[in-house]
Amino acid sequence: MVCPYCKKRIPRKSAYCLHCGAPLSAPAGADAPPVRACILCGRPLPEGGVSDLCDACLRGETPGGVPPEPELLPDFDESPPGDAPKSRRKPPRWLLPVLLVILLAAGGLLFFLLRPGAEAPREQAGAQTDAERYAVTCAQEMVRAQAYDPASVHFYQQGLSVDEEAGVYTVSQRFDRNTASGETLTESYTAKLTLSDGLDGYSPLMLEVGGGVLYDNRE
Repeated sequence: MVCPYCKKRIPRKSAYCLHCGAPLSAPAGADAPPVRACILCGRPLPEGGVSDLCDACLRGETPGGVPPEPELLPDFDESPPGDAPKSRRKPPRWLLPVLLVILLAAGGLLFFLLRPGAEAPREQAGAQTDAERYAVTCAQEMVRAQAYDPASVHFYQQGLSVDEEAGVYTVSQRFDRNTASGETLTESYTAKLTLSDGLDGYSPLMLEVGGGVLYDNRE
């Protein structure tokens, strides 16, 4: 409908104009009857009439070409009838514990592989011949024999070097060990030794650990 005072659109059966605030019907309990107006043009309607349109609007002569007022729609979106909202499928309850166990297992394995002091494989990359591999084994025995806790000694495969000159083998390698205070240290050693002809024994000549010479039997 149209406000008869400001000529602006307002919802049907409004008691007051939303724009100018003019009362459109008499308040409850008032003696004066409510003022009825044409819902299109706002012209006063005669008392006792049953139509909400004036005679001019009924003849199609609406002033200003005001089109018929559409039905007011709700402010919220309504789903079409019979079109129920689609519910999202919830993941099963057991999925979260399984994923948590997998992540914990993967983290534990990664920590085990990358932990300090992880022992390298017995096959040493820097030793090519049987004599060189035996020299590495003997050099590692020399290091363990001087360690505070031999069981805590673990050798790294990377950085291993083995040289032989005039029957004297020089082995260098990085390793981890525990001290008397329980601290884990990563150091490098250099060992010089000679091997027996049958590779069934060796003679330690010199052992240097962390830049300090522990003994030197060549003098």
